[in-house]
Amino acid sequence: MRAVILPVLIILSGPRVVLLMPVWLLGCAIYFANRHFTIPRPVAPGFFLASILALVLIRASGIDDAVDSHVTPLVGRFLILGTSRQFASQYLVAVFVAVNFLAASNCRFEWLNKETIARFIPYAASFTFALYLMHRPLLDFYSFVFHQTRIPCRAYCFS
Repeated sequence: MRAVILPVLIILSGPRVVLLMPVWLLGCAIYFANRHFTIPRPVAPGFFLASILALVLIRASGIDDAVDSHVTPLVGRFLILGTSRQFASQYLVAVFVAVNFLAASNCRFEWLNKETIARFIPYAASFTFALYLMHRPLLDFYSFVFHQTRIPCRAYCFS
Protein backbone atom coordinates (compact mmCIF):
# COMPACT_ATOMS: atom_id res chain seq x y z
CA MET A 1 0.00 0.00 0.00
CA ARG A 2 2.87 2.40 0.77
CA ALA A 3 4.16 1.87 -2.76
CA VAL A 4 0.93 3.41 -4.06
CA ILE A 5 0.36 6.13 -1.46
CA LEU A 6 3.91 7.52 -1.44
CA PRO A 7 4.07 8.47 -5.16
CA VAL A 8 0.59 10.01 -4.94
CA LEU A 9 1.62 12.15 -1.95
CA ILE A 10 4.82 13.19 -3.72
CA ILE A 11 2.91 14.24 -6.85
CA LEU A 12 0.37 16.18 -4.77
CA SER A 13 3.16 17.86 -2.84
CA GLY A 14 4.65 19.36 -5.96
CA PRO A 15 8.19 19.95 -7.15
CA ARG A 16 9.06 22.59 -4.57
CA VAL A 17 8.53 20.21 -1.68
CA VAL A 18 10.22 17.38 -3.58
CA LEU A 19 13.21 19.67 -4.11
CA LEU A 20 13.73 19.67 -0.35
CA MET A 21 13.22 15.91 -0.02
CA PRO A 22 16.98 15.15 0.10
CA VAL A 23 17.09 16.93 3.46
CA TRP A 24 14.46 14.56 4.82
CA LEU A 25 16.23 11.57 3.25
CA LEU A 26 19.48 12.62 4.92
CA GLY A 27 17.64 12.54 8.23
CA CYS A 28 16.50 8.99 7.48
CA ALA A 29 20.04 8.02 6.52
CA ILE A 30 21.38 9.41 9.79
CA TYR A 31 18.78 7.43 11.72
CA PHE A 32 19.88 4.17 10.10
CA ALA A 33 23.59 5.04 10.04
CA ASN A 34 23.51 5.66 13.77
CA ARG A 35 22.87 1.94 14.28
CA HIS A 36 26.07 0.98 12.44
CA PHE A 37 28.37 3.98 12.74
CA THR A 38 29.38 5.74 15.89
CA ILE A 39 31.54 8.72 16.61
CA PRO A 40 33.91 7.72 19.43
CA ARG A 41 32.59 9.06 22.72
CA PRO A 42 35.70 11.14 23.55
CA VAL A 43 35.48 13.13 20.28
CA ALA A 44 31.68 13.26 19.93
CA PRO A 45 31.33 16.46 22.02
CA GLY A 46 33.88 18.12 19.74
CA PHE A 47 31.88 17.21 16.62
CA PHE A 48 28.72 18.34 18.38
CA LEU A 49 30.13 21.79 19.17
CA ALA A 50 31.97 22.10 15.84
CA SER A 51 28.79 21.43 13.89
CA ILE A 52 26.96 24.14 15.85
CA LEU A 53 29.82 26.55 15.20
CA ALA A 54 29.76 25.66 11.49
CA LEU A 55 26.03 26.41 11.32
CA VAL A 56 26.55 29.77 13.01
CA LEU A 57 29.43 30.62 10.66
CA ILE A 58 27.47 29.61 7.56
CA ARG A 59 24.74 32.05 8.51
CA ALA A 60 26.97 34.83 9.87
CA SER A 61 29.29 34.78 6.85
CA GLY A 62 26.48 34.70 4.31
CA ILE A 63 27.71 31.49 2.70
CA ASP A 64 24.14 30.23 2.60
CA ASP A 65 22.98 33.34 0.74
CA ALA A 66 25.92 33.09 -1.68
CA VAL A 67 25.10 29.47 -2.48
CA ASP A 68 21.46 30.31 -3.05
CA SER A 69 22.26 33.34 -5.22
CA HIS A 70 24.26 31.11 -7.58
CA VAL A 71 22.00 28.04 -7.68
CA THR A 72 18.49 29.50 -7.49
CA PRO A 73 18.64 31.35 -10.84
CA LEU A 74 19.63 28.11 -12.59
CA VAL A 75 16.76 26.06 -11.20
CA GLY A 76 14.36 29.00 -11.16
CA ARG A 77 14.35 28.95 -14.96
CA PHE A 78 12.39 25.69 -14.82
CA LEU A 79 10.35 25.98 -11.62
CA ILE A 80 8.62 28.69 -9.65
CA LEU A 81 10.52 28.09 -6.41
CA GLY A 82 8.68 30.35 -3.99
CA THR A 83 9.55 29.34 -0.44
CA SER A 84 11.87 26.59 -1.70
CA ARG A 85 14.31 29.04 -3.27
CA GLN A 86 16.83 28.38 -0.48
CA PHE A 87 16.97 24.66 -1.21
CA ALA A 88 20.70 24.64 -2.04
CA SER A 89 21.73 26.24 1.23
CA GLN A 90 19.35 23.92 3.05
CA TYR A 91 21.36 20.97 1.68
CA LEU A 92 24.51 22.52 3.15
CA VAL A 93 22.85 23.19 6.49
CA ALA A 94 21.42 19.66 6.52
CA VAL A 95 24.90 18.14 6.35
CA PHE A 96 26.00 19.97 9.49
CA VAL A 97 22.73 19.22 11.26
CA ALA A 98 23.27 15.53 10.40
CA VAL A 99 26.77 15.65 11.89
CA ASN A 100 25.29 17.33 14.95
CA PHE A 101 22.66 14.62 15.36
CA LEU A 102 25.23 11.84 14.96
CA ALA A 103 27.54 13.50 17.46
CA ALA A 104 24.72 14.18 19.92
CA SER A 105 23.64 10.56 19.83
CA ASN A 106 27.19 9.53 20.74
CA CYS A 107 27.63 12.14 23.49
CA ARG A 108 25.32 10.09 25.70
CA PHE A 109 23.38 13.00 27.16
CA GLU A 110 22.06 11.42 30.34
CA TRP A 111 18.93 13.56 30.59
CA LEU A 112 17.68 12.02 27.30
CA ASN A 113 17.76 8.52 28.79
CA LYS A 114 14.58 9.03 30.77
CA GLU A 115 11.93 6.54 29.66
CA THR A 116 9.29 9.16 28.82
CA ILE A 117 11.63 11.08 26.52
CA ALA A 118 13.03 7.88 25.01
CA ARG A 119 9.50 6.80 23.97
CA PHE A 120 8.35 10.24 22.84
CA ILE A 121 11.17 10.97 20.37
CA PRO A 122 10.53 7.98 18.02
CA TYR A 123 6.78 8.57 18.27
CA ALA A 124 7.14 12.24 17.26
CA ALA A 125 9.61 11.34 14.52
CA SER A 126 7.12 8.91 12.96
CA PHE A 127 5.06 11.88 11.75
CA THR A 128 7.85 13.80 10.01
CA PHE A 129 7.53 12.41 6.49
CA ALA A 130 3.77 12.88 6.21
CA LEU A 131 4.08 16.36 7.69
CA TYR A 132 6.95 17.15 5.33
CA LEU A 133 4.95 16.10 2.27
CA MET A 134 1.63 17.67 3.13
CA HIS A 135 2.29 20.79 5.20
CA ARG A 136 2.28 23.24 2.32
CA PRO A 137 -0.78 21.94 0.45
CA LEU A 138 -2.72 21.77 3.72
CA LEU A 139 -1.78 25.33 4.69
CA ASP A 140 -2.72 26.59 1.24
CA PHE A 141 -6.00 24.68 1.29
CA TYR A 142 -6.84 26.26 4.66
CA SER A 143 -6.00 29.71 3.29
CA PHE A 144 -8.13 29.13 0.20
CA VAL A 145 -11.15 27.85 2.16
CA PHE A 146 -11.04 30.75 4.61
CA HIS A 147 -10.45 33.35 1.86
CA GLN A 148 -6.95 34.34 2.79
CA THR A 149 -4.66 36.08 0.31
CA ARG A 150 -2.51 33.02 -0.41
CA ILE A 151 -2.69 31.07 -3.64
CA PRO A 152 -4.66 27.80 -3.43
CA CYS A 153 -2.78 24.51 -3.19
CA ARG A 154 -3.37 23.53 -6.83
CA ALA A 155 -0.89 26.25 -7.83
CA TYR A 156 1.76 24.53 -5.73
CA CYS A 157 0.96 20.94 -6.63
CA PHE A 158 1.78 21.17 -10.30
CA SER A 159 3.90 24.31 -10.60
